[in-house]
Amino acid sequence: MTGLNETPARVTPEPILRISAGYMAAKLLFVASRIGLFEALAQGPRTAAQLGTAVAVPARSARIVADAMVSVGLVSRDGDEYRNTPVAQTFLAGVTPADRRPILRSWDQISYPTWQRLEAAVRTGEPQVEPLSPADQAVLALGMEVSTGDTASVLPSRYSFAAHQRLLDLGGGTGSFAHAALEQNPHLSATLFELPQTAAVAAQRVDGLANRERLDIVEGDLFIDPIPKDHDVLLLANVVHLFSPERSRTLLGRVREAAPDGSRLLLVDLWTDPTHTDPSFAALIAGEFLLVGGGHAYSVEEVAELLTDAGWQFDEHRPLVGPSSLVLATAG
Repeated sequence: MTGLNETPARVTPEPILRISAGYMAAKLLFVASRIGLFEALAQGPRTAAQLGTAVAVPARSARIVADAMVSVGLVSRDGDEYRNTPVAQTFLAGVTPADRRPILRSWDQISYPTWQRLEAAVRTGEPQVEPLSPADQAVLALGMEVSTGDTASVLPSRYSFAAHQRLLDLGGGTGSFAHAALEQNPHLSATLFELPQTAAVAAQRVDGLANRERLDIVEGDLFIDPIPKDHDVLLLANVVHLFSPERSRTLLGRVREAAPDGSRLLLVDLWTDPTHTDPSFAALIAGEFLLVGGGHAYSVEEVAELLTDAGWQFDEHRPLVGPSSLVLATAG
């Protein structure tokens, strides 16, 4: 029998060290992206000295960052030369439509500093977010657009909008979900309801799109301003998780008041199992939800209860893509 103060031979602290050192890899990735390391390698291999010249940092600094990216599999090294791996070339070099750099900018510039206040949020149960400048709000909005892009594009194939005429996208960011629905449903029109700063970014993003004339952008606060009426399908994508159960219940109630009887409500989010540990990403990012709005990664069972309390009829839960899934409800 092993004593309480003895460590079994097969148990090591490696998992603890790996997790606790995760911030190092994240911050080095953020810096690599910000200095343009992956863009500098987009056209072919370079040495550390050549990289340093290309991204305007000392060669020694370039080597440290490049070697770190080799260690996490985003850059490969052959002798003295570095090159992007396929994943970095596809998502981080700015040479394909699958650009994920806005996510890194948002996490580095907005999320990373905010997480420094996580302990206070955990101890108090209260949000610890600070007001964002218009520039930071734009960075956040574009990061969210990219991070939810796959989910937005797949939603119209998981839920048919054929029977609907007007979509209300509540808190829809830059309009990526509404745009995807409009693109695949020529008969559909949509309204995007967003806070003024984000609505301004959305207007710039959708300017010139083929379906722009079928999209209205209305500025407003979900908890204060009148919610637009006369829409037969309503969407809340990645919104409910931002708020406490009480606030979420209030929000769903306000949406119900604006929804005609028989209309459908689509809730896209990181809905979890009853233990709140699957999907695992939801369990981790729940810390950010607590930080920014006192929210949580809700389980399907919890959102079903919130919907019932707010006057909705819970219908079903469907998978989407990755950790995101869809909850459907009807205004009874």
